[in-house]
Amino acid sequence: MLPEDPGRPHFRITWEIPIWVVAGFLSQAVAIGWWAAGVDGRVKALEARADQMNTVPPALARLDERTRQLSDSLTRIEARLDQPERGR
Repeated sequence: MLPEDPGRPHFRITWEIPIWVVAGFLSQAVAIGWWAAGVDGRVKALEARADQMNTVPPALARLDERTRQLSDSLTRIEARLDQPERGR
């Protein structure tokens, strides 16, 4: 041990923590856990909605294909009408 120097202030580190500090840390930990659980629930709900939106109903897929075919037919008709008359 070092001899005590009367000119130096006596400083000692202790591990005594007031109960209110411990209670504060615990309440913050509980609040963070509660908040994280709420965020997780909202994320899962949004993922479920996104999955529902990504699926295309079969009727809509058929309508899309039929519209594409009609558009192709219209393009061919317009191309024929724009050609100069042959043989007349």
